[in-house]
Amino acid sequence: AIPSYSSSIEKGRRADGKVALAGALALQERQFSLTHQYTDDISMLGGETSAEGFYAMSVAYISTLGACTANKDCYTLTATAIGAQTNDTSCAELTVNNLGQKMPSTECW
Repeated sequence: AIPSYSSSIEKGRRADGKVALAGALALQERQFSLTHQYTDDISMLGGETSAEGFYAMSVAYISTLGACTANKDCYTLTATAIGAQTNDTSCAELTVNNLGQKMPSTECW
């Protein structure tokens, strides 16, 4: 019964990471509409920690997607579990890129 309860708690906390990523995604698109480039400054995208503090947030430019023509055209946002949420090992890192592709899998989303 305890592992099932813990799993439910961890799954519920994933919402913190998902909300932070969704907010950062929206701010990133706003940044692009204003400057015609994305930012790699996480402080402009909601900050280094999710609202409830279960995830560390980061952003990085990527050049491995076929649609990337310039250095600041493509990015990946990452929410990495911290603290008690690190026990959620199968979904410890949630990522989304500028194309809306989410990783690691649909069970985490």
